[in-house]
Amino acid sequence: MSASEFQKGIQDLFSKGLVSGVAIIDANKQIVWKHPDTWAPPVNEIFNTWSSKDITGFEVGGIRFAVIDRVDERFIAMNMSGQGGFIVVKLPKNSGFLLAFVPPGQNIHEIYTDIAKVASSYK
Repeated sequence: MSASEFQKGIQDLFSKGLVSGVAIIDANKQIVWKHPDTWAPPVNEIFNTWSSKDITGFEVGGIRFAVIDRVDERFIAMNMSGQGGFIVVKLPKNSGFLLAFVPPGQNIHEIYTDIAKVASSYK
């Protein structure tokens, strides 16, 4: 799949309202690209929580997110009061991660499949 397919996939996620923030994170946990430009994804909070099985959640802006799924290829955390959630999936060839914020009102489990599909098209 081409880079344009990846870009189209990202655009589709936004146009359908499935995400309100997306970032590409490199293997060193640094932001390579993000949209919107003003978004400040909580990279440290997410990756610290993902790497420690003892941490069950994290806070961003006073909102608590609980870990729903934590395995090698993905990390999912959501706010139990319906204030959105985060999905992180590994990009192909261990080239980094795709991090997305799923806005309130969306089913984070259903959207995971869409995000994973887009991530798989990354080159």
